[in-house]
Amino acid sequence: MEILVNLTQFGGWMGIIITSLISLMPFAIMGFLFAKHREEDPSYLISFDRMKGLKNAWTLLLVVTAPLVFVYNLFVWTAYAFVVFADFISVILKKIYDYLITPILKAIMWILNALLWVFLNVFWMPIKMIAKSLYYYCILWVWDLYKTSFLALNGTYNKSKLRIAFAGAFYALSIIGVSVYLSLLFGFVVIGMVGAVIACLPVIKSFGILTSVLHNSAEVDHNKYGDKVMRTALNYIIAALVSIVGIEVLLYLSIIPDFGLVFLGIAINTNVILSAVLILSLIVLFFAKAIMPNHLLYNDESTSFNNSVLKYLYAIRDKGLQVVLGLIPGSMWSVIVLAIPVLFIYAAISTADSFKKSALEHRTVSIYEDLTEAHLNALNIGDTLNKAEAAFKTAIELSVRSDQNAFGQGFPENMIDNPEIIFNSNNTSYTIELPKMIDAAIADTVSLAENIKNENDKIATLNAEIKEYKSQKWEYIVQRRNLKHYKDSWMTISKGVDVSRFVDKDVNEGESYAYRVRAKNISGTSKWSTEVNNRISNESLRAPSSLKAKSNLNFEVILQWTDNSNNEDGFVIERKLSDNNKWRVLVSIDSDVRQFTDNTIVTGKTYNYRVYAVGLGEESNPTNIETKSIRLSSPYMKSPKANLKSVLVDWVYSEWNYKKAILDTKTQIDNSTVGAYINNEQSFVDLLQVKIYEQEVIRESNQAALDLLTKKIHMFVSLIEYDDSQRFTLKIFKNITLLFVLLFIAFFGGLILSILITYAASLFYNVYKIKDNNPWYFLMLINEENDKNKNQPLLGFTLFILVIVFFAGGLVAFA
Repeated sequence: MEILVNLTQFGGWMGIIITSLISLMPFAIMGFLFAKHREEDPSYLISFDRMKGLKNAWTLLLVVTAPLVFVYNLFVWTAYAFVVFADFISVILKKIYDYLITPILKAIMWILNALLWVFLNVFWMPIKMIAKSLYYYCILWVWDLYKTSFLALNGTYNKSKLRIAFAGAFYALSIIGVSVYLSLLFGFVVIGMVGAVIACLPVIKSFGILTSVLHNSAEVDHNKYGDKVMRTALNYIIAALVSIVGIEVLLYLSIIPDFGLVFLGIAINTNVILSAVLILSLIVLFFAKAIMPNHLLYNDESTSFNNSVLKYLYAIRDKGLQVVLGLIPGSMWSVIVLAIPVLFIYAAISTADSFKKSALEHRTVSIYEDLTEAHLNALNIGDTLNKAEAAFKTAIELSVRSDQNAFGQGFPENMIDNPEIIFNSNNTSYTIELPKMIDAAIADTVSLAENIKNENDKIATLNAEIKEYKSQKWEYIVQRRNLKHYKDSWMTISKGVDVSRFVDKDVNEGESYAYRVRAKNISGTSKWSTEVNNRISNESLRAPSSLKAKSNLNFEVILQWTDNSNNEDGFVIERKLSDNNKWRVLVSIDSDVRQFTDNTIVTGKTYNYRVYAVGLGEESNPTNIETKSIRLSSPYMKSPKANLKSVLVDWVYSEWNYKKAILDTKTQIDNSTVGAYINNEQSFVDLLQVKIYEQEVIRESNQAALDLLTKKIHMFVSLIEYDDSQRFTLKIFKNITLLFVLLFIAFFGGLILSILITYAASLFYNVYKIKDNNPWYFLMLINEENDKNKNQPLLGFTLFILVIVFFAGGLVAFA
């Protein structure tokens, strides 16, 4: 290695060549040895034996070419060595392939063939069938349905077909409307269900007639064929109705006492069968309009329930899916078909609704004003009951009209959102208040009757007392003595029969007297009563004080003062204007009164007030002067509201609020006397007679009030009957309105449905015939695979379903 390195460093490129040749020498020698061992020479080798004959002048050429031949042969022997190595390796590899690789490859190929068989027969086969089915049903079949639904538009606006369809739609909607009305009226939902089922009959007949028109010539009796289709459907409708009514009746009978549990047990077991019959009938009726006319068109068979139910189920199995899928593009094209009539009817309804709103809004304002006035008149019930009853009736009538107008404003949305509104009691405020008024009047009547009875009892008692008193011949003796003169004896100052009061006027100021009384009658004489002492004082009137003036209501002044005396005969109130020096008496009022309302003032002026007491022949000093001025305040304007035709100006006037003045109850001194006593005597019998007269006055007043209350009760009873009649009239109005709504829906809904039925009949007729003679495409694929392999497609779909179930179960467990 060091020699090669030295040669490379010594000779440059010459050293590189020599180094390369020396490095090939081991391989060349190995090639030479391989050739001798194999007894063969490389065909490209240049032998020196070919140059032995070169002499004389060619000797120089030999000397020159010999190194080149050596170098060439060096490369040839080296290449030969690599060829031998390669041949040896190939032999080794061939031995390894023959004894090791070939069995492995055969095993791999067997596994690959097995996996390919599994893939083709287990996985690929269901995927292939599903893909073909999807292509067939989602592309080819869908396109046929789409094209058929478009071609079915032809002839939709046919006059004779529309007349047939309108008859069926009108009768169907009328039956549904009447059944809904009856279900609301009686509260049984089952009536609406029965009506919905029966309403299928005229529609099915229309589909039958239209199908016959599409299929047959003009000479055929299309109505006869429509009757046949309807009779066939009638079997299923009867079965559905019997099931519905049977279920409801058995469940209703379960509430009967004692036998209810028996009927409930029968219902539980029987309703299973009835429910099965109901579901089966509803399935057939759901497809009846699309399949039954076309099925009977191509199959002349019995129309009885027992003989036809399985055939219709088979027909639904074969044609039901394509009919349902045909409705998807059909519904899109039906929008175009219905655009014109729907827009026309919508425009008519919108125009009518705008006129209705305009008229009812104007009427609402008028009714509100009249109703407000009627409320005020009705609440101010006086003694003139005829006027009061007329005012009440007017208010009741306007209240009902207001409810009717409100119902009209929300119509028909309120009836659609809440159909039960037609059966509402339509109560007004008087419906609730009038019974309360009757109850209050009856309670007052009972109270007055009790009071009259008590007054009669009191009068009878007083008369009995008078009679007893007169029969006993009562006499009273009154005596007096002066307490300052102890030696004075008792002096009789009054003696007489039937005397219950005596006024001693023979008194002197500053003296003190003692009084005693003794009674006598035919039975004997009583002891003297206890002594009563009294001193004749020298008192003068005390002036009232603390006069205050307060505003009350809008143009009233409440005057309040403190009563400081107990012997006044009354008070005098004086008033003057602030710019006038002369006081004028405003009013004189009784004693023990501490408040007076001045309602004779004028806004914008200032008044001065004062009060003094009068009694015992003199006047007291006046109170303080109180000044009060009342001014009319301005209303408060609200923000105006406006529209294109009017402006609403609204304001608030707070001065109408009632402000009640508060009375101070701690500043009153009740009179112990009422001025100077009257110098007279009073008979006990006369006193009882006065009481009897007072009781008779009270009794007569109560009797008059009782008579008035009795008349009011009769009036309130009459008003309740009038209120009931008005509300019943409104209920009739709402019911008639609902019937007109049902008629409107039946007519205009029939117009729209007639176009839809005409198009749907053509659609069902054409969709029913799509690939009519071809078997189910998926079944055809199954048969093809079964012909190729008897285990298919059972094996492929079994494993396919197991894989789906496995992954679905894993997802559910993970979730």
